[in-house]
Amino acid sequence: MRTIIESDGRLVDFGSRLVMLKMYITSFIYLRYPKGEYTFRWPMRLTEGIHSIPQPTKAGFENIHMHIIKEEDLTNKKLLRCFSGTLTFRAEYQGRDVFVKYARDEDNVLPLIAESLIGMKFLPRHSYIQEYLGVTANGLVSEYFDGKELPIVDSLSDVGKSRCFAALKILHDQGIVHGDLGPQNIMVNGDEVKLIDFSNAYSKKWNIDRVYPDGYEHPSPASEVEKLTEYLKKLKNHTS
Repeated sequence: MRTIIESDGRLVDFGSRLVMLKMYITSFIYLRYPKGEYTFRWPMRLTEGIHSIPQPTKAGFENIHMHIIKEEDLTNKKLLRCFSGTLTFRAEYQGRDVFVKYARDEDNVLPLIAESLIGMKFLPRHSYIQEYLGVTANGLVSEYFDGKELPIVDSLSDVGKSRCFAALKILHDQGIVHGDLGPQNIMVNGDEVKLIDFSNAYSKKWNIDRVYPDGYEHPSPASEVEKLTEYLKKLKNHTS
């Protein structure tokens, strides 16, 4: 079965309950009628009407000590994705492309603060690891990597695969687990790779007060290596 969900080329707000309901309906149809091709032309809540960023909150980033980036210094913003808790943009800062993540409301500011501390104080600096650059009054700024998420590519060279493992080893050697090593957080561009989104990264050495769901257990380094191995096995090999 091939399922196509059309939205006229506009960005879908995945935080919409209506969109989630329609995704469930699509899944049901897939399970009930596994053969055939279906095109769903549903009106979805779209994000082209969002022209401003959320306003700073009382729990904003200005209360922590790190590099503060003025909002006016972020130019040419382009909305990338819209989720229930965050908005993400591509922008320019001091002549380079950057990735900006904003909290949509005060409840989602504290997780971004935790991610900013992880990214700017604890992550190793390496070309395979996303670089965190600073914070705004209500957001987080990191480098923008012009690549594709691992699920989008169908092949990767041996060099690219070895770099994926090397990136993970860099973290594990410092006692850090990524925490959310899904293929969507592995970006590739040819042989170049980049691990991104360290919002769930964890180390026993850190003293960061965070709230986790009941029963949550941090992954082990071995389990992350196993997951990465399974992801890469699904990709074809190609030469550089």
